[in-house]
Amino acid sequence: MVLAASKAAAAGQHLFVTSGATSPRLPDQVPTYLYLACFGDTFRPPQRPDDAYNDLGAQTAMVIFRSGDTYTELLQGYFTTRFTQLDG
Repeated sequence: MVLAASKAAAAGQHLFVTSGATSPRLPDQVPTYLYLACFGDTFRPPQRPDDAYNDLGAQTAMVIFRSGDTYTELLQGYFTTRFTQLDG
């Protein structure tokens, strides 16, 4: 919803500030006019693989996400990348 609304705002050369949208891709999709006033999706998800691997001793993980949903696809990507870096 933020992507659509911010594109409309940008078309009218209006700034759009959101505290709810977290995708780090959004500022590239609507440059100049869109600002994120929150932690991005890349802030917390990379910590979860560390917690699972280091604190819980997990060496394998299953990530269930909704295919075709950009938000969940990005989150699973961040988790999977980091967990793999840890040799999970």
